[in-house]
Amino acid sequence: MTENVCFLSLMLWIVGFLTFYNDTKQFYKLNECEKNTDAHLRSLHSYNLNSDVSESTLILSRVGAVFNYSCDYNICQAHRDTLGIYWQRSNRNGCKHPLHGSSKRKADRGISLKRSVEIFLFWGEHVPIGSGICRGCREDHSKELSKFTFCDEDNEETNIEDVEHVEDKSMEGSEGLPRSKENCTKAEHIGLDPTSTKEVTLFLYRTSQHLKFDIKGHISFQSDVVNHCSTYALSDNKEKDFSGKCQHEHDNSCSVCSAVLQCESKVTDLYKEIQDNIPSEQKEEIEHDLEMSGKQISAWHSHCIRTVHQDTAKQDILSNLNQMRF
Repeated sequence: MTENVCFLSLMLWIVGFLTFYNDTKQFYKLNECEKNTDAHLRSLHSYNLNSDVSESTLILSRVGAVFNYSCDYNICQAHRDTLGIYWQRSNRNGCKHPLHGSSKRKADRGISLKRSVEIFLFWGEHVPIGSGICRGCREDHSKELSKFTFCDEDNEETNIEDVEHVEDKSMEGSEGLPRSKENCTKAEHIGLDPTSTKEVTLFLYRTSQHLKFDIKGHISFQSDVVNHCSTYALSDNKEKDFSGKCQHEHDNSCSVCSAVLQCESKVTDLYKEIQDNIPSEQKEEIEHDLEMSGKQISAWHSHCIRTVHQDTAKQDILSNLNQMRF
């Protein structure tokens, strides 16, 4: 029985149990805890599209045991639920960041895994994933870390209202190519030669495969290929804090990556061949579909670049944190 409750030795606080668990005698190995945590983290506004948090990692982080644990530990159903995907904040609007002090700002996001680790390493305090954090503390957090290493998480938050919106944009963007293919099929029904649509459909298919599987291998922080340079692609010339200068010229090109931005024009050209056959009541709808599919493909392309940029930045941060720790 001792082995079954050894996980309790890691706990920094004890949760109150509901009578529902009184007769529960089922135990789980931590490495067998594999429930999906996405919905739970979204509900706490702690979800990060580019960082998967396993159930076991979530549980361990909630008791401050991220760096020193054994996956052979056992956990009961009660602790699995109350420390895992059924965990709740003690104060819904309270900010738990060490820098909050006497500020009256209310929490509008949840602490992410990365930020929880950073707080532990830099401020020596354990703040569980999902705990509240206000905008002011997010900004102060980023400023403090910037003294030691590059951190772009809050730059992203400044540009995008919330993390769920980022995911929605990604999903919306990936619908652009299927929408373009539907437009090709619609053009055939109106009277376009199938030979023409077959060529464009193949072009769209190759572009889709490139965005799904290949593009991440093309992107880097610094590149003389304009479509490969994430620093150039993600810089906002209107915002000094969100722009970077490249120490090189962008005098090369990649025909495969350039093709991504040609999808809308390819399909539009098909409709130009049959514009006299398009019923007047459908023209406005078709023009809207063509425009939206182009925007969605462009959004997906931008998301792919941003993902690589953030993954690289995240690895740099964790590498620097590990060096500081040891």
